Amino acid sequence: MRLIRGLLCVSTMCALGFVNASAQGLTGRIGVGPIVGASMPIQYLKSDEGGGMAKLGFSAGVAGEYFVNEDLSVGGRLMFDKFGVDVEGDGSGSWTMIEFGVFGRYQFMPGQPTRPFARAGLLMGSAKARSENGVEVEGSYGMSPGIELAGGVIHQLQPNLSLFGELGWTALATDGKDIDVTIDGEDVEPPIESEKHLQWVGLKVGVIFLLGGSAQ
Repeated sequence: MRLIRGLLCVSTMCALGFVNASAQGLTGRIGVGPIVGASMPIQYLKSDEGGGMAKLGFSAGVAGEYFVNEDLSVGGRLMFDKFGVDVEGDGSGSWTMIEFGVFGRYQFMPGQPTRPFARAGLLMGSAKARSENGVEVEGSYGMSPGIELAGGVIHQLQPNLSLFGELGWTALATDGKDIDVTIDGEDVEPPIESEKHLQWVGLKVGVIFLLGGSAQ
């Protein structure tokens, strides 16, 4: 819960703070920077069906984008998500996901240093489930297409530095995909077919270092 409160605090600062900053030109500039956050599993990942029961997890990644004009940017992201899993007894488990893809971001309220935005992206991702309770079991999903939708607030602190916070939803289209299962390192044949998509929501904050352009 401390992590969630910290992320909420930073997001609020992005939305409300630093009122003395002035908006700077973005057209033709490139933004790069790190992303961190907390993620909550939903639907199948949250249930106890088929080895779900994932818990609150964390996210980390990096992004780069090109500002087509003052309102619109396009870019790419690489993200890592990890969730713990409730396992009976003294066992342990986890879900891990790696996603990479492209996105478009549209910012509202042109000319303001603090601006709400909407973001949508297409991605490819892989997932792995692991549990250990006397026996180690792993299930690996192949690469799957996915989508992400998010909304948030971005604030330009300085001509070359912005902060943002966003709340988003991510889904991997894993229904019908083969799951390669191993038990104590031994392959299980044939692979198991997944019957569910993987979905989660996340609260993320990030830094954008702005490169190039006139910053005016």
